[in-house]
Amino acid sequence: MTLLSTDTRPLVSVCMAICNEEKYLTDTLKSIQAQTHENFEVLIFDNNSTDQTVSICRDFCQADGRFKLYQNTFNVGQVYNFNRCLAPASADFIAIRSGNDLIEPRYLEKTLSLLLDDPAMGLAYTRSLKIDPDGALLDNDYPDDSYFETTCSDPVAAGTEVMRCFIHPAPYFGLYRKGLLDRLQPLRHIFGSDKIFICEASLYSSIGCVAESLSHERRHQRQASLRGIFSKDAVYQIPQKSIFARFETTAPFTDMIWGFTDMFSRAAIGNREKSQLCHNAHSMFFDHYQRQLASEKQRVLDIFENNRDHLLRDETHRILNLNRHHLLHRVTRMLFIYPSDADLKALAHKLAALL
Repeated sequence: MTLLSTDTRPLVSVCMAICNEEKYLTDTLKSIQAQTHENFEVLIFDNNSTDQTVSICRDFCQADGRFKLYQNTFNVGQVYNFNRCLAPASADFIAIRSGNDLIEPRYLEKTLSLLLDDPAMGLAYTRSLKIDPDGALLDNDYPDDSYFETTCSDPVAAGTEVMRCFIHPAPYFGLYRKGLLDRLQPLRHIFGSDKIFICEASLYSSIGCVAESLSHERRHQRQASLRGIFSKDAVYQIPQKSIFARFETTAPFTDMIWGFTDMFSRAAIGNREKSQLCHNAHSMFFDHYQRQLASEKQRVLDIFENNRDHLLRDETHRILNLNRHHLLHRVTRMLFIYPSDADLKALAHKLAALL
């Protein structure tokens, strides 16, 4: 099936933010190329790959004019690369895809049909099957209630449903209306950023799910780790042996709760809805991740105690102040969850006095 848009633009832009995906990329691009809906473009943002990723992409671009390659001159990080890859998309509908998963030939056709049938729907996705590195189906599947659908008539109910049910990436790697994506805040540089992204989408539009399993999520050893995705060490020029290397991964669950709260506070919804959603997020995640949050708090306090002499030195230079700033930033987020914690308050005062 091919639907033509009203002008010369493609109807769908498929956006991919990738880095060093040579092992599975050919199969992924072939699965996109084989779509029954053919009026699409594929925008590939390569994040300075060091393997054969760029060569594979160039071959597809030369053979099929719908494929376009953009190359970063240096590695900007996975999250930044994703936010950049959406910018040149010109179509009315935008699909987000990874560099190693597969989609069945009717994926775009089916998700696009949902969106065209319901103007209030801004995101459509399908059920997903897990596959191993060789593409064979794995036995385990996600629970049925993880394939949620929401309506935009009640933002509080919709946002709460996403917070409760989002446990896999199928909704994130869906088909969006461009008008919805234009309203969303950029993907955050924190754990759970995809969940926050979809939760905000549910505040503004309905989300629909195709009952068929038309997406295949590949499980393999090279999947990006939490530490690799969210590290800002390259941005801040932090040495690998620094005590604050990969510091963004020190308290991922604290960051996620803070991220939801920050998103709700900036969302284009009423103050009553913001307050209720913040309350729901805090109570839901605190109850569910209480053990992890307590462990993260102790970890941050230990970082200070183990590096007390370094952090409290009576001197000022860029790296030392950056270390202090990182730790204060983390403590401030934790005080949002533990507002009466005396140890965190005392540490915050000590660090603030040094900056």
